[in-house]
Amino acid sequence: MRLKIVSKKASGNNVRLLISYAHQTRHLFATGVCIPLQDYKAGHIDHPVAKTNPNADHYNKQVALLYYEILSIVSALRRDDKVPTADLVRHIHYNKEQIDMKRLSSRASIATLPPSHRDAGTSDEISEDGDTKTNYNETSNADSKSTHPRKHFSEIYEEFLAEKAFTAATLKLYTPMYTRLIECFPELDVEKFDGSAWMIFRRHLEREGLAANTVCIRMNKAKAMLKHLKEQMGYNIPIRSFPLPKEEVKKIFLNLGDLRKVVNCQPLTESLERTKDLLLFQCHTGLRISDLKRVNERHLQQRDENYFIQMNAFKTNVPLMIPLNTNAMAILQKYDFKLPEMTEQAYNREIKSLLRKAGVTTTVEWRAYDDKGNKVFKSGKICEVFTNHCCSRTAIRYFFSIGYTPDQVSRIVGKSLETIMGYYLETASQNEIVERTEQLATRILI
Repeated sequence: MRLKIVSKKASGNNVRLLISYAHQTRHLFATGVCIPLQDYKAGHIDHPVAKTNPNADHYNKQVALLYYEILSIVSALRRDDKVPTADLVRHIHYNKEQIDMKRLSSRASIATLPPSHRDAGTSDEISEDGDTKTNYNETSNADSKSTHPRKHFSEIYEEFLAEKAFTAATLKLYTPMYTRLIECFPELDVEKFDGSAWMIFRRHLEREGLAANTVCIRMNKAKAMLKHLKEQMGYNIPIRSFPLPKEEVKKIFLNLGDLRKVVNCQPLTESLERTKDLLLFQCHTGLRISDLKRVNERHLQQRDENYFIQMNAFKTNVPLMIPLNTNAMAILQKYDFKLPEMTEQAYNREIKSLLRKAGVTTTVEWRAYDDKGNKVFKSGKICEVFTNHCCSRTAIRYFFSIGYTPDQVSRIVGKSLETIMGYYLETASQNEIVERTEQLATRILI
């Protein structure tokens, strides 16, 4: 399923904005907005029309209303166990007066709650016209009267963004959270959003197949937003009853044997070949994906016969001094010192395909938490759970294995010793201790 804002050339230097929805087939929904090309901000869901346009606020609201209406139809169909094809969504959109959307969306909300929580967290009422309505449990905040006029949640969210004035990088973290929240609650009333609704939202994220740590990120941003609405904007929201899930700690890495399998793997497609090069470069340097996009020839420094990458990390601004081995240098030269770019989602997907093809199928185990915060352990094949974030751990293990000391590795990858030891290294196995002891006993050093 793909839902996005697209432009189509109109008369002169103008473009028409449309909502594109694709599932099995593709359909374009007209927004009625036609603007000069220079005022169009491609990729901005909530603000596709730049402030340079005198009607920007009105146009953005017009586009957003249609975008989230289509999103709510898709969400309602999913919760009603129907396939949200483009043809069906189009039919519902153009015939919404004849279709019982209230009943559809109320069933969508209740369907996300597991059976053990439905009676405690929500209740069904039958209105005079026969519609089923789902109410949140309002025990926490039902007695307080709101001083705010009733607003659509999209307007409240716009006010929140205006007050916070986030950078583009931070806004990227809030936009998917907002989209998921609207998917789950098309007609969200923030002052009726309580602990039960919070758990419905968590279940919704999990049902959508998001990784455990992605669920943590979305819920952290949701709570931060709701906290601001309560403390700074005066909305009555019981945020203390909103527990945050704990992040999974996956100390997963490729050992030297696994890396050799990747090196020896012969990709059959250009995409997998690019993925192989990016993966090996990350595993030999420890660079984040945000820095892979930036690295170029001016970051290269030569000291005697050796080459290094010298740059500041994009995320932390910490200076890096990364030695390049022959494999990493060859990859840079192959692409003329400008590495290929891939979206993070596509890159992670291709990494898994590459590892499967290379035969990297080791079973790994990691610590996680259940709904009550109790520690549990999960396991899976490394080719199914490895992502680009695991490359830093692989690089750190690699630098240690070839003889760099902890303080040197800390300088190379730009992470503190505490972070490296606490989050990036796993305790050595018994076999590793025995093997190392035998090497030291015969003075054979790695």
